[in-house]
Amino acid sequence: MGFVEGPREPDDPVLGELSSHDVDHYFRSGVDEAHRVRVDMLLHQHFRERGLADGVSKMVLNQLLGYGLEYVKGLVRSGGIFASSTRQGRGVLRQDVPPHDVEDLSSEVVWDGYVMFCERGLLGGKWSPYDGLSLKQYYSNACVLAFPNTYRRWQRGRRDWVDVELLDAWSTVDQLQADRSPEDTVVTQAVVDSLFKHIGHSDSALLALVRGGYNPAEIGELMRLKPHTVEVRISRARAVARRYLSREGGLS
Repeated sequence: MGFVEGPREPDDPVLGELSSHDVDHYFRSGVDEAHRVRVDMLLHQHFRERGLADGVSKMVLNQLLGYGLEYVKGLVRSGGIFASSTRQGRGVLRQDVPPHDVEDLSSEVVWDGYVMFCERGLLGGKWSPYDGLSLKQYYSNACVLAFPNTYRRWQRGRRDWVDVELLDAWSTVDQLQADRSPEDTVVTQAVVDSLFKHIGHSDSALLALVRGGYNPAEIGELMRLKPHTVEVRISRARAVARRYLSREGGLS
């Protein structure tokens, strides 16, 4: 796989054909500067001439997303992304992000940064290797710029999220109400009420939508969450809900 050369920037060096191996190597740490500059020039030329929809562009952008996820996860774990945002004049109050939430938050940041990067940097023509920033650096900066708004939205959606499997928990209640005596059902309902008492208004709405048969994509659209985020939260919480109900007597 290679790029067909077209018109070159003034005073460009001789650009050879760029292979998928070159792209793989580009996204590894420790790549030498000459290789980095050559790849950046070819990528700039390719995006300018062919846009973002062809196979080569998709391959590069997928690699960029993977690179961005690892980069942002490191910044979120260390708290460095808060400091980076402050230096950009877009600071947010720093809070510790629980380890199990790092990937969830980082995925949101990486996607929002990606959208900004594509719209402004590539389609808007703002990124050029001749201005001194590599493709990776420009994209990393876009992720940092996107972080404050993404973080605030993520916090609003999270609302001190309690790790529970909403659908399974309420299905359990429905089953117990059908199979048990009225006294047992009252006890079980009290257990589940305690399970959900810490859920905020946002997540109570999510619960109502799940019970109403809405799918993750529909819930995400209504609550301004990505469908993947909805799915991750529901999937991750299944075991927690079952352990909780079992411990408190709801599944005994």
